[in-house]
Amino acid sequence: MQSSDLSTQQATAKLPTGLNILTILTFIGCVIQIISAGYAFYMFHSGFMEIKNSGAITENAFRIKDKFFEGGLALHASSIYNSQVIVLTIALLCAFICFVGAMQMRKLRKKGLWLYLAGELLYPVIGSIFIFKYFETGVVDYIRLIIPVVFVGLYLSYSKYLIN
Repeated sequence: MQSSDLSTQQATAKLPTGLNILTILTFIGCVIQIISAGYAFYMFHSGFMEIKNSGAITENAFRIKDKFFEGGLALHASSIYNSQVIVLTIALLCAFICFVGAMQMRKLRKKGLWLYLAGELLYPVIGSIFIFKYFETGVVDYIRLIIPVVFVGLYLSYSKYLIN
């Protein structure tokens, strides 16, 4: 009986215009994230191979412990290179989770909000561990974190329209 009530509520409830716009922007953002993650992985991989093939990084540089090589090219290049597959995987996974969450919110399901929040907030947290650890962060890096926070706030403001 309860599932038929839920179906009736969903059938009578209409997707608010603001939530419709947010989900469309989320779909666009997911595509941009997938493309940019793939492009960044490709560019870093090709740049790393170019540096490695030029002889600037030797095989011995990969065996030196991080504490002996602080600030050096080989440390940054090899450490970041090793974490690029992890970052790419997390970026693709988070984009997929956000996409699924937005699809669920278009159906006015509250679980979509929680999926979206997980996907949207997981990437900056994991990214800060793998990326900001190796680079100096500037104003642009912090401005880039504003967009997810704004979207999370906007989605939370529309949570009253979502049904369990």
